[in-house]
Order: sequence, then C-alpha cells, then structure tokens
Amino acid sequence: MENIQTVVNANPINQNFAIDVEELVKITGVEVTVSNTSAEQIDKVAEAQQVLRDLEKASVGQKKEWYDVRAQFIIDGGIAAEPVAFEALIGAQSMGDIAAQLDELAAEYGSHVAELKVAEARSNQFLNNILAKCYGKYALFLKQSEKEQKRIVNRIDAYMLDKNISVTGKTYALSKFLMCVFVGADAGKINSYYSAITYAQKQGCEPDDFAQYVQNFEGGLTAMRLANAASKKEKSTGQTALTRGEKLVQAQQWANVRELAVFDSEELAQNVDATAGQLVFIATPLSGGKYAVRAALSDQAVIDAALLAFYKLNKEAMSNDQQEQVQVQEADETDQLAAQAAAMAS
Repeated sequence: MENIQTVVNANPINQNFAIDVEELVKITGVEVTVSNTSAEQIDKVAEAQQVLRDLEKASVGQKKEWYDVRAQFIIDGGIAAEPVAFEALIGAQSMGDIAAQLDELAAEYGSHVAELKVAEARSNQFLNNILAKCYGKYALFLKQSEKEQKRIVNRIDAYMLDKNISVTGKTYALSKFLMCVFVGADAGKINSYYSAITYAQKQGCEPDDFAQYVQNFEGGLTAMRLANAASKKEKSTGQTALTRGEKLVQAQQWANVRELAVFDSEELAQNVDATAGQLVFIATPLSGGKYAVRAALSDQAVIDAALLAFYKLNKEAMSNDQQEQVQVQEADETDQLAAQAAAMAS
C-alpha cells in the first residue's frame, strides 16, 4: 500500500490519460503539474504497471471495487503538487476499530457521569449544611421571649420588603427565614425545606446534627417531607397512614367480600393462566347489560395497580361501613350488658 501511495503522490499527470485534470483540481483544491517528456512518461507508465501488479496481489480477498478505485488512480497517473492522502482521494476515511472507539467514548461518558455524581453529592451536602444553619437560626429564634420574637419578625418583614420578597401575614417565621436565604426558590422547594426541618425537629434532631440526619434518612429531604405530611395526616385524623403493602392487603380484603358477577367461558379458559391467583379483565360494556371481555392480565404489577386504584376509590365508603359496623357491635354489647345487669338484679 505504501508503494501505491508513493506512486499516486509522486507521479505527474499527463493530459493524454483518462483523468480529468480540471475536475481533480476543483475537487481537491491542489495544484497539478503536467509533464510533456515522453521518455519520463514511459518510465512512469512502467512503474505504474508494476504498481498495478503489486495492487493485484494486495487486493486478494478484497472487494472488486477496492481494486478498481485504486487502479484507476494509478492508471490515470493522478498526482497533486503537494502530497494528498491516498484515502482522501478515493473516498471517506476508514473508521478503524469501531469497538475500541465506542469503548473510548463510553469511558469518556462514564467519567462524566462519575463527575456529575460527585458534584451532586457535594451539592446535596452543601444544601444540607445551609439548611442546618437555617434550622439553627430558627431554633435560636424560638428560645427568645415572645416580645423579642415579634420584634425579630417585624425586622424580617421589613428586610423582605426591601428585597422584594413576597410575604403575607400568614407566612410562618421559619418559611420567612428560608425565603430570605433561598432567594428566588419556588414555593415547592421552600415547602420541602420547611417540612424537612419541622420533621427533624419533631424527631428530636438538633440543628448541629441535621445535615447528617438528612444524609442518613433514606430518600433524603423529599422522604422527610412526605413523612412530615403523613405525620400531620395521622395527627388530624387519628389514623396511622398505611404503607403501600398495607393498602394492597386492605384492598384485597374489601374485594374478597364482593361478587359482582360469576361466569364461565371456554374461550377465556383457553387464553388465560388458570393458575393465576388473580386477573385483571379489560371489558367493554354492550347493550342489554352484557360485557365483552377483551383481555385478561395476570401480571402482578398490573394487579397491584388495580388494587391500589380500587383502594383509593373505596377507602372512604369502606371506612364509613367499618365505623357503622363498630357502632352496631358496640350497641349490641351495650344491650347484652344491660340484659345481664337486669338478670342479676332480679
């Protein structure tokens, strides 16, 4: 191949040959020299013939086009005044080892992802430290006298007005602290930070331990916000918030006491998993109170999603039914106690 490229890059072009000199100049943008020395041209032709013979040997096992395009340039005697890479004359550059190139790019991206994770970890740590400092200021604020707290709040309100930070009379003091620090943050973030601090406070976490507390809390600030919301709901309703698993069990129990329809179908029997404990049917209402079952799904994820949807739609009604049952049971027990007391008195 080196011999071939040497000839291509070293031979002058003769206008009697097939190559279009003007076209080559236009495509490559290089200068072209033309030799009128016949003896010199004869030597070049002889050299080119030898190169063609070498090319034939080198082209064994290659496609015919591989030989043709290289042979054409040798026969034409194409040559630029300045060396031009042989592959640049005949077509696009070879891709080389594509697997190695992809490995290199994947490694480069992997390094980028690793750097992002490090940056994210540092960012989260920084955020938690800032929140801990806000918590510390708030904890110190709570230790002040009621009169001093009012004075501080008034000063904060004036500060927020000067900074064009929106505030209302109903905004909590901790929220004001956060709004003054996290300037421009949306209400959702302020609420998330507020909830995380108040939840940590309820759990007895001191300001100095807050950053580590968040880091150790599975799910971080978002999970703490959700835990705080669940705690509020439990306090307001007097009921413990159910986990996802508990909701599934509850929905299953409610579903088991129902029997909307019982039917058999040979078509269904042939197309559904008879060993499945539960199925989710997709059906279309027809006229006359009939339904066409279009599909039967036994995937557990689909079943769980359906049960959770069932729980959400029926929890209020079921809770009322359960309360009525408790009231009836309590009334029956009261009647029984009254009857026993009357019997003992007689």
